[in-house]
Amino acid sequence: MESNIYLANINDREIVPLTQFEGSLTENPVWSPDGEHIAFSAT
Repeated sequence: MESNIYLANINDREIVPLTQFEGSLTENPVWSPDGEHIAFSAT
C-alpha cells in the first residue's frame, strides 16, 4: 500500500502532488503555524 500528500485548490479544482513516494505510507500531516511547511511521517 502507498499514500501521498496532495494540495487541492477548491476554487479552480487544481490538485498538486506534494509527495511522490512509492511503497510508503504518509501519515499524520500537520501544517506549520505559519502555513509554509507540512510535517508528516513516512513508513
